Amino acid sequence: MPNGFTTELAAVNIILQMLDEEPINSLGGEQPLEVTQAQNSLEEVSREIQSQGWHFNTEYKYPLTPNADGEIILPQSTLECDIDHLFNSSAGLTDYIQRGVRLYDRENRTYNIGKELNATMVNFLPWDDLPEPFRRWIFVKAGRTLYNRAIGDSATDQKLAREEVQAKATAENFNARTADKTIFDNDVGYNILNRRMRRRSRNSQFG
Repeated sequence: MPNGFTTELAAVNIILQMLDEEPINSLGGEQPLEVTQAQNSLEEVSREIQSQGWHFNTEYKYPLTPNADGEIILPQSTLECDIDHLFNSSAGLTDYIQRGVRLYDRENRTYNIGKELNATMVNFLPWDDLPEPFRRWIFVKAGRTLYNRAIGDSATDQKLAREEVQAKATAENFNARTADKTIFDNDVGYNILNRRMRRRSRNSQFG
């Protein structure tokens, strides 16, 4: 049965093909420099794209529990943590922000939070947990980025740029369709998602 998902190995080989390099059979063991660069570019772009916050890597009302010192240590996969007061009746108007891997109480200037809070979390997911449209956008963008760093032929870059635009549009359409099934019938979820979409639109206008 055909595999509907692009594996990480396949994505790396597509990038190598863009660079006119030989494909590899596995990602294990010591690899040539070009393979390492392809893997690094893939992870770099994956983190960049996932940081924008999409339906597939966003969790709402995620419980964050303080440790024995009253501090809330965020999961290592955290890209963004937003304490929405709609989810936290006990938080009052306290301004909680993310600093490194901890939450910080900016009003009282302390890391001692002392209570459980519910957060909207944007998480960095491993390759195998990504939807296929986002896998394609990531490896096309990663390949184009690496190609321009290594070679930089303008004609080829224009071709790759068109592929990237198409891959991005497909991923954004996928995100809209899947979010529509579960978020738009929830006022709180809709407001959060709409706020993120407006911010993403502003960021796109400035590159």
